[in-house]
Amino acid sequence: MISSIHIKTSKENQDRISTLTKKIYTDAPENHIARLALVLSLRTGRKIDLDTEKKDSGGKEYKEETLFGRYKDIYIALVCQHYGISPDDPKLPQYVKAHVDHGIELIYNEVSQSSTIRGTDYLLKKVTDGIFELTSIDTLAPTISNTSYNSIPDKSYFSAPIRIKIGDLKNGEVIHLEWNNTQFRPNCHIAIAGTSGSGKTRFARHLIKEIVNNTNHQVNFLFIDFKGQGRQQESYSDQFINETNCEYRDLSKSKFPINPLSIINTINENEKISSILRFIDILTKCNPKIGEVQKSHLKTAIKNAIDNLSPGEPLTFNDIYQQLESNKPDSLTELIERLAELPLFDTQNNAEVINKNYYLSIPSSLPENVRITAVFLVIYYIYNTFIQMSDTPNEQGYQGVRFLLVIDEAHFVFKDKATHSLLEEILRTIRSKGVGIILISQSIADFVHRSFNLGSACSTNFLFQLKEQKIQTIREFANYPQSLDSKVKQAMEQLKPGEALANLRKEEGYQLGTPFQTYTT
Repeated sequence: MISSIHIKTSKENQDRISTLTKKIYTDAPENHIARLALVLSLRTGRKIDLDTEKKDSGGKEYKEETLFGRYKDIYIALVCQHYGISPDDPKLPQYVKAHVDHGIELIYNEVSQSSTIRGTDYLLKKVTDGIFELTSIDTLAPTISNTSYNSIPDKSYFSAPIRIKIGDLKNGEVIHLEWNNTQFRPNCHIAIAGTSGSGKTRFARHLIKEIVNNTNHQVNFLFIDFKGQGRQQESYSDQFINETNCEYRDLSKSKFPINPLSIINTINENEKISSILRFIDILTKCNPKIGEVQKSHLKTAIKNAIDNLSPGEPLTFNDIYQQLESNKPDSLTELIERLAELPLFDTQNNAEVINKNYYLSIPSSLPENVRITAVFLVIYYIYNTFIQMSDTPNEQGYQGVRFLLVIDEAHFVFKDKATHSLLEEILRTIRSKGVGIILISQSIADFVHRSFNLGSACSTNFLFQLKEQKIQTIREFANYPQSLDSKVKQAMEQLKPGEALANLRKEEGYQLGTPFQTYTT
């Protein structure tokens, strides 16, 4: 039996509801804003901790018939599915209230930045965003290739507790992170934000070393260094590479042992076209200047290149470029030509990347469009490989882990809005396959976007020194209650290089808003 739902928003949101109704819907009832807020909040994927993020109930009151109308069952089903609870769960009304409050805040922040937005335009934008996400989900559907050079069996997983030493409090107590404890966090994704020189990358390398050592090297990793500094400018890189038994690759000097084109099924006719379209979508999302006509040319070129292959022969960028060469020079042909000319990938794909540790340096000497494209092709290859595997089990509260993907300077990789939905879907779906992702960026603004909060999608967040001190953005990134704003703001202003804040649980021996000295490698 579905619980009776009567809620009151926070006092802060009472005036916002009236303001938004007048600005967006004019004469429409105020419950329209509440319904939209509930859905948009759920759409972000954020799971609200009722114990630490509780807001007051001094605002607008909604009875269930006003809030839900004829569609109560649908709204309740969305909340229940989001949290994996039943309709008679006593916490259901609290979750509804929490997401209505969160959604109102999201809408208000977005609409307040525009003086011209109106209801129809706003709703059409949200519908378009939803359609885009559905397209992205299809884009990221796995390509099951039956070619022998892309046949990779399930990778083993490590399911015992992975307890990592992350730093020291001022009283000398050591802080630990139970990385794969599902009672504390629903996924193994980590977001790290801090200015250049704050110590975030060294800390990330410490986390990697701890994970490798604590799992007896069973969990492998790929570190993508978009700065491209590698060994040249950082003397401690060699130590990290040696301690993690890691293979260093500079993409401008040595091939990375994957063939990203192997995600295209060159044999099965039913899968061929859909896999080509998925590849094109990945390529064009990270190269937004490629238009619809160019997409059509690329589709034809790939089909013709496949038709010219000998049995068992791998598809290469040179094969595709030969089909495009006669076309009028444009951004697409230039990109494919560069990918064909530069020895970036091992087309024979002889190495099993997921069973080794790699440090992949993407140097700035490579053309910018090639750098971005190469990173996305590597990420998608890793994603496509793991998404075909079975889910890892949750054994006694600990998720089985297979692999760690680390992306340094993530703000450069995911700077275009078109790429956000790709990252969102990757973060959401790959966690069940035992893959954790660490995103490292110089600003929390790079994680918190209108359409998607990357910080919320990562269960564990670390804050180092930041240039911006906008407390609302910090709170959205780290997912802590508003009551801690003053404490967090004061702590952030006093952080020194190598010190950080985290959103760990009190059960892990940490109080939100408390600075600690991180361990580094």
